[in-house]
Amino acid sequence: VEIWNGSGHMDWDRLAADRLYQAGLTPVLGPGEVPPASQTRIQVFADHAKGTGLSTVQAIFGLGDDRVDFVGAGEGDLKLRLVMGPDYPVCP
Repeated sequence: VEIWNGSGHMDWDRLAADRLYQAGLTPVLGPGEVPPASQTRIQVFADHAKGTGLSTVQAIFGLGDDRVDFVGAGEGDLKLRLVMGPDYPVCP
């Protein structure tokens, strides 16, 4: 799961990475500078959720289906990207 920190808060991506790691997933920190995000969302690099781990990531961060964007096949092995907004739930 790649993490983009568009929250405006330094190091929140590391908090998200720790939560993913504690759940047994492999987090990958995205680029240091990303555009601000209006809300926390999950991007799925596939046409469907099967085999992506989407439901697990949704449960970890408490994000409903309305916060999921299917963006089609990506390059490489990347299946999911968490784009953090200012509403990111810092404490589970």
